[in-house]
Amino acid sequence: MPDHNLGNQAPNSGLQAPNPWTALAGVKSGATSMGKMAFIGLLIALLLIPVGMVKDLVHEREWSRSSAETEVAGKWGGTQQIAGPILTVPYRVIVKTPSYGLMTKDYKDKVDTTIEYAHFLPELMDLKGTLDPEIRHRGIFDVALFTADLDIQGRFTQPDFSGWRIPPENILWGDAYVSMSVPDVRSLADALPLEWNGTKREFIPDNYVGSPVTGGLQARAPLSAAPPAEGYRFKMHARLNGSGTMDFLPMGKETRVAITSPWTTPSFSGAFLPRDNQVDGKGFTARWMTLHLSRSFPQSWRAQEVGPNDWNPFAFGVDLKLPVDSYQKTMRCAKYAILFIILTFLVFFLNETFDRKRIHPLQYMLVGFALCLFYLLLLALTEHIPFNFAYSAAAFGTIGLITAYGLAVLSTKKRAVALGAMLAGLYGYLFTLLQMEDFALLMGALGLFAILGTVMFLTRRLNLNGDAAARPTLRGVAAEGTPV
Repeated sequence: MPDHNLGNQAPNSGLQAPNPWTALAGVKSGATSMGKMAFIGLLIALLLIPVGMVKDLVHEREWSRSSAETEVAGKWGGTQQIAGPILTVPYRVIVKTPSYGLMTKDYKDKVDTTIEYAHFLPELMDLKGTLDPEIRHRGIFDVALFTADLDIQGRFTQPDFSGWRIPPENILWGDAYVSMSVPDVRSLADALPLEWNGTKREFIPDNYVGSPVTGGLQARAPLSAAPPAEGYRFKMHARLNGSGTMDFLPMGKETRVAITSPWTTPSFSGAFLPRDNQVDGKGFTARWMTLHLSRSFPQSWRAQEVGPNDWNPFAFGVDLKLPVDSYQKTMRCAKYAILFIILTFLVFFLNETFDRKRIHPLQYMLVGFALCLFYLLLLALTEHIPFNFAYSAAAFGTIGLITAYGLAVLSTKKRAVALGAMLAGLYGYLFTLLQMEDFALLMGALGLFAILGTVMFLTRRLNLNGDAAARPTLRGVAAEGTPV
């Protein structure tokens, strides 16, 4: 008899008929995976908040360090800059104005006499000195200070007034004086004697009328209408307390500066680099030489035609600040936080997908907080120990914590160990980037490309349901592996 149930059976092709319940389960699994992915994306966005808080904390600690440096520098001496010597010569300006006399009913000249000032820079300025560094402590912060011991000598030629058409009899040679600019006279560690053409004189903190500097030092330096053949020679010895930077200005027609110091990590800054320098484990030696042609202000001027705003851009010198870049490195580490969070969560998500072991959302959150805590540990440790040791300790602690947690959360010990190995590779890669300067961007881009390629390879068999793609089956064998 014919079998009326044949319409409900699949043809005898060696394969079972599709099970609608299996398809429904696949749709449900896909929806669950999509929901989990959405949760992970939201959690990653939320974890950027504590990462941002760590970045703000880095800026706060940098500000605290700067405040400590400013406080100590205010009591010892801040950035120092030597401007001078500048020779000032007063002269009379006589103006005759015709006026009409009411009583005499005739014209006569009204004479007005004023005093003006002309300023001259030296023909040669030769400066030699040493910087003796010292480390002071303010709380947990170190502050680099120094004492500058400087010998300055040079020569002025006879001031030339011919270009300004000033009669020689109006020049007050005997009232000439020399000015020096020091940022803060409180930083003077010793008296500042001046030897002017063999005569001993002393600088005093006084603002002479017409002085080209404000708050500087002045000393009388009388000239004569008949100058010496060799010009006016000067010598002075300055001893200054300072911190951070020691700057010099090219005030001579030819300026020569030579500085030595036992500081082993100098940074040469300003408008001119040294002509030659030597830096080794015993300190550094640097020499500068500049000409008046390399600057935009002249050798002589009148009144306030030239001032600090004109010569300050041409300052040059050396920076003795501590080479502390731990805050900058910590900030660079925090910029990679999202990469660490995404890859770690990806390992947990793939474990759920392939092994069908569900991981609680709270467990994702705890792992994310552990990754964020790494940057806080790093910041705290770098303020007490060298950066490399701090990074190693923070990374080792974070990797150990997450790996130990993964042993309980993930399906197998092998996957937990693989998670730890992945984190170790990431932290090692990041540490390598931090040591690079010129090739950091290149290595970072190549590393991210390699990581993306690896992730794409591992997820190539995922289907729309969030499961691993079914492997090809042999003809006549069911998906479950039992013969039909």
